[in-house]
Amino acid sequence: MKYLAHLSGITLAVIVLGLSMPYGVPLVSCLLMLQVFLGVSIAITTKKIPNVFLPRELVLVIFFAVFFILWGSFLSRALYGEVRVDLSNILSLAIASPFFLAIIQSNCFSYLRGTFVRSCAWGGFLVSLVCLYKFKLLLSGEQFWWVEIWLGNKPYPWGTSLQPDYNMCALGLTISLLCLIKGFLDCPSLMGKFLRFSSALIVLISVVLTGSRRGAVVLLMFAVVGLLYGFYRFINGFLVQKLNAMSFKGLMAGFLVLFTIFGTGMLWKGFGMDYLQGGEFRRLMRRFDTMRHFGATLIKSRSDPLEVGLKTAQRSSPQAFLIGGGFDYLSTMSPSSMEVYPHNPLVSALLYGGLPALFFTLYVLLRGLFIWVRLFVEERLLAVVFFVLNLFCFISSNSYFSIKLGCFMLAIGMILVHNKKLSIQGNKQ
Repeated sequence: MKYLAHLSGITLAVIVLGLSMPYGVPLVSCLLMLQVFLGVSIAITTKKIPNVFLPRELVLVIFFAVFFILWGSFLSRALYGEVRVDLSNILSLAIASPFFLAIIQSNCFSYLRGTFVRSCAWGGFLVSLVCLYKFKLLLSGEQFWWVEIWLGNKPYPWGTSLQPDYNMCALGLTISLLCLIKGFLDCPSLMGKFLRFSSALIVLISVVLTGSRRGAVVLLMFAVVGLLYGFYRFINGFLVQKLNAMSFKGLMAGFLVLFTIFGTGMLWKGFGMDYLQGGEFRRLMRRFDTMRHFGATLIKSRSDPLEVGLKTAQRSSPQAFLIGGGFDYLSTMSPSSMEVYPHNPLVSALLYGGLPALFFTLYVLLRGLFIWVRLFVEERLLAVVFFVLNLFCFISSNSYFSIKLGCFMLAIGMILVHNKKLSIQGNKQ
């Protein structure tokens, strides 16, 4: 079971890295099939069939997620690309969940977590090097041949992003950055801390240069929260004379992220030399200049698709409002017939599944947040990753199930809470 846990950790890391780079190969599907083969092999060789009956709540979530997507597709003129992505993610969730359950019940979850953190941290660092090399070529007016091949006819991405959706690229790199910070705090050696700090700085620079204002704001928010929390722990420990490693680690983490952001800002100012004032750099500078008016910019950046989505819902018939109107809004929201959505899973759910889908999506959203708040003490890093995913999902996705890692993290949280309840009941008996 230990090897299955390592494989599951690698699968999660590949999903994270896949957000930042176009890999063009169904790596996740291959890894899931390998998990099935390995799980069956373990059951045969050990002659022990693990309990793979998922918690009832998770089964119902999977069932209703599939139901509302199929119902929306039945009401639609075509099966859209965004819908196929959601169905693929839910299918992957259904395949992987029994293995998560077996790993957690076998007390091997620490192997999954450790492999995920290490693979995501160093994989993200390597991806960041590729991102910066691509950005260097872009400043010189050149395009990276590898990115061109994998993207095909899609528009060439700007900044350090390796794919057109620079927000998703920033999301993947942000998760890798969090894993590097985790490794920095846990590493006992000074040289190891320096190595992880340097790697984290490179990853953070790559996040900033993607041009994703959302990614920059999320980083700043977590830096401030981390600094305040660490300062609170430090002062609290000082007052009661219980200074411990966690007090210093929290404070150090906050200062680390703030210092890296400050260092990135200084580096950004250093890029202002005349020989680097190319069109790409000026475009990024203009984009980040809007951060001075953060409130208005954040509203404006999502007000157009959200406003169109809300107006589409208002124009819907009473029948569509109650039971849904399908996914045709993906093509009608854009004059060019491209798949455009409101960038809010609640509004999208109302459009394709009516009030029932809206209430289901709201339940899953709140329930997932509540679960990971409960698990925050035991699984701080994974809880923070889940919060970041939900923040990006709420202002970027068409559906709650549009981000595969978010689906997996929801399942892991539900299984961890379910297993904890069983353990408490067993101890009482």
